[in-house]
Amino acid sequence: RFDKLGVNYQATLDLVEMLDWLRAVPDGHDPQDRT
Repeated sequence: RFDKLGVNYQATLDLVEMLDWLRAVPDGHDPQDRT
């Protein structure tokens, strides 16, 4: 079953994105401005 793997992969990407956002905030950078 690859659908569960896909869900886990997407959740991991979301987690990494959130952690990256949290790490960027104290530095005064707005993650939304990154290209």
